[in-house]
Amino acid sequence: MPNRKNIRRQLTKSDLVALIDLHRQALLKNAFFIVGNLQDAEDIVQDVFVKFYRQSPALDEASKTKAYLYRMVNNAGIDVLRQRKQRPSVEIGSLLQLPDEKQNGWEKKRQIQNEFRRISRLLEQIPEEQSAVIRMRAIDELSFVEIARILQLPVTTVKSRFTYGIGKLRQKTEKEKEVHDGL
Repeated sequence: MPNRKNIRRQLTKSDLVALIDLHRQALLKNAFFIVGNLQDAEDIVQDVFVKFYRQSPALDEASKTKAYLYRMVNNAGIDVLRQRKQRPSVEIGSLLQLPDEKQNGWEKKRQIQNEFRRISRLLEQIPEEQSAVIRMRAIDELSFVEIARILQLPVTTVKSRFTYGIGKLRQKTEKEKEVHDGL
């Protein structure tokens, strides 16, 4: 007789649809900020859900499933960047196509464009390991514990990468402010 702990319910199509409804928007945003364009981000997220369904890990906790999906998206995004062999060139027009019910009006879109350019430029100036943690914390609004699960790192390492990265960003923005105020 099999051990009950070893028996896991298989992921059904309706489970997959529920997961897609729950996580697609956040995963798409994460993939977009990694690869820099909407088409690649959509491809990554779609591929991740297909792989997740085929592997059917049927993870026990929702937080583990979320972390697993984020890790899959991050790994797939890194693979796309490696194939390009360059940092992402962000297509601002793609950002405006991101499905987000909160985006209304041209002024809002223009503000988002400007802020996205600024954030992307700053994050490109610090090490990728730090910018990835900052992106997940600030843009994806993940907790340090969730980021640690996704990156498979100790929470203390994630926190230190965030702290060092933020410190470097502060230095860079202070220098920019000094230059701007000096003009």
